[in-house]
Amino acid sequence: MGEFWLGNRFLHSITNQGSYELMVNLTDFDGLSAYAHYNVFGVGDADSKYLLTVSGFSGDAGDGLEYNNKHPFSTQDRDHDVYSDINCAVREKGAWWYVSCSFSNLNGVYHHHGEHITSALDGVFWRHWRGYDYSLRSTTMSVRRRN
Repeated sequence: MGEFWLGNRFLHSITNQGSYELMVNLTDFDGLSAYAHYNVFGVGDADSKYLLTVSGFSGDAGDGLEYNNKHPFSTQDRDHDVYSDINCAVREKGAWWYVSCSFSNLNGVYHHHGEHITSALDGVFWRHWRGYDYSLRSTTMSVRRRN
């Protein structure tokens, strides 16, 4: 199993076709798992800078995405967070729907179990479940059409 990101252009193409929901599954290095389900999920087009639409949280991982609702996607070369002096994508070493950075970052640096995390926020994290300084073993984001 390796890393795979479908891409925001394709996420927009899919979620623009109707009503979709999102399931986020998280696993740590102790074998524990948690999930976050969002009853509403969508990604805007390139003109909106791939604006995130998410609501209707349920699950046992805590809500790691509601904070990012209605915010554009940022990368290291396309800074769309609210800071003028910090690029959250550079700071958190990933690409995500950063606002004033984030409560989650599933595109951060993958740290192997036992590897020292050089600073909080640079790993693959979900703050409400394992914290900023715990880099998760695996994550998946699954999208499906709502009934």
